[in-house]
Amino acid sequence: MRIQSKNIYQLFIIPATVIALGIPLRAQQKTPITEQVDVIRQYKPVLGDAVKIKKSPSYFDENIQPSNLKYSYKNLRLLKDTARNTIIADSLKAIDSLNSPFLYLKAGAGNLNTALGEIYLNSRPSKNGSYGAWFKHLSQRGKLENQQFFHEQAEIFGKKILKTNFISGSFLAEERQVHYYGYDHALSSFTKSATKQNLINIGAIAEFGSLVDSTNPLSYGLKIHGNNFTDHYSNSENLYEASGLVGYIIGPFSFNFSSQVAYNKLNLQNGGTFNTSVFRAEPYITLQNKLFRLKAGINIVNEFGDKKKVLVFPDASLDLLLSYGFNLFGGIKGDVLQNTYSNMTEKNQWINGYINVNNIGSPLSGAANNLLLANTRQNFDFFAGIKGAFTPVFNYRAQVETGVYNNLYFFINQPNARQYFSTVYAGNGTTKEEFYAEVNYLAGSKFRININLDYLDFRLKGIAEAWHTPKLKSGIWLQFNPSSHWMINGSLYYTGEQKAAGYTPNGVDFGPTQYTLVLPAFTDISLGIEYRINKKISLFINGYNLLNTKYQNYLNYPVLGLNALGGISITL
Repeated sequence: MRIQSKNIYQLFIIPATVIALGIPLRAQQKTPITEQVDVIRQYKPVLGDAVKIKKSPSYFDENIQPSNLKYSYKNLRLLKDTARNTIIADSLKAIDSLNSPFLYLKAGAGNLNTALGEIYLNSRPSKNGSYGAWFKHLSQRGKLENQQFFHEQAEIFGKKILKTNFISGSFLAEERQVHYYGYDHALSSFTKSATKQNLINIGAIAEFGSLVDSTNPLSYGLKIHGNNFTDHYSNSENLYEASGLVGYIIGPFSFNFSSQVAYNKLNLQNGGTFNTSVFRAEPYITLQNKLFRLKAGINIVNEFGDKKKVLVFPDASLDLLLSYGFNLFGGIKGDVLQNTYSNMTEKNQWINGYINVNNIGSPLSGAANNLLLANTRQNFDFFAGIKGAFTPVFNYRAQVETGVYNNLYFFINQPNARQYFSTVYAGNGTTKEEFYAEVNYLAGSKFRININLDYLDFRLKGIAEAWHTPKLKSGIWLQFNPSSHWMINGSLYYTGEQKAAGYTPNGVDFGPTQYTLVLPAFTDISLGIEYRINKKISLFINGYNLLNTKYQNYLNYPVLGLNALGGISITL
């Protein structure tokens, strides 16, 4: 049964009542960095822990928010690649110094029928924990027929800190409503109902683990996650995940074991199914001193969905401290990357939701590549680089990475309905090479800047191009606080050319023929200015896509043009 959007609010009534009865939990405040903290942990160089290069700025980007608030509380996550300090609680010193608002309200409006609303509630800071909830709304409408967007999120969260353990949980609901407006507007016209896609995601997370204790060599943790994702076409995906770890320190050695089972099944509206379930087990040892950190382990993966296979991958890395401000790192790893319909729609909301399990994808992409959903196998991935901090306010990282993959997916337009996308998969032996570099400069709470660059190259098997994937992305983000009343944020993002598939019309005796199009490179500039009238009231104005470029991240889908958004925020 498809979930109606109005039911999102009803789903929060019972959990909100339970939390209101007194579960002592807390939300995290976003504060300027005032001290440097060195945490010794296993390093795994992935781009997710750096400042990501976005294709377009987010209206909810925390960098545009007031500096005294962050919406997502500090979850005590189970990061399977770290050693003993995998599960850490908030510093009690930091909790004592918090001045989190009890209530935060934000409202804004702008051209393109933009409407923005946010509300944030949390309990007062406490060493024992806290609880809270937040809600966000954003809607916009462009000039093209059916070029409109609707996005709402809501979450109830909390945590309890015990004597030697913690327990935390959250309940999240999200709705994204878009329309397939990528058709030829000169030749066709469609109603909103005919082009509507409604994506609803509802999930819950519970976590339990040990707190950091320098006198206790044992650490452990457990996380349980459940998620239901539905779309307008009655496709439904269920993901159930449980992960855990245990670690024990003996002198300079840390002996660790992490495990995860992730069951994922997509039920199609026509009765077909896809199953991408995986089980992982990773025993590993780390050896650490002042000059280096070594990790040696294996990653055992069992696919038990549509594909059934047990695979063993290496997982080893070395981090060398050669001199002050200069580190060398490198390693090799492998894994099975679980793909879900939900994650795919976060990258591309215009995937064809009316799915036929026997006829999916582009018929021109090859019979082996017409599956909607399959896991990606990372046969091996080698990485190496340098990183460091010349001063407490200046740090950098540069790394190269090369890997061999199977079933690496890309998005491609469908030949007979250009507004819809399918997934196509590059075959076994596909190589991905990447270079990433970034520098960060932080001058107290007055000024900070990040500059980053990401270059990708592929040698593909089974498909012609790395569709809708730019080779080059780079970005600059900065924040400047000239006084206690003013805050200025700015960003400039560059995205290089992308390849897309075009099709000739159907012939009398043959179907459409595929050819390659080039989506031009583009630059996106955004600027945000906030004026703090006092500690409780602020005015803001943000400008997005200041060059007013109708660029396309995906073929036939030009983005909104210049967008100005202004409003007020109140903190109590």
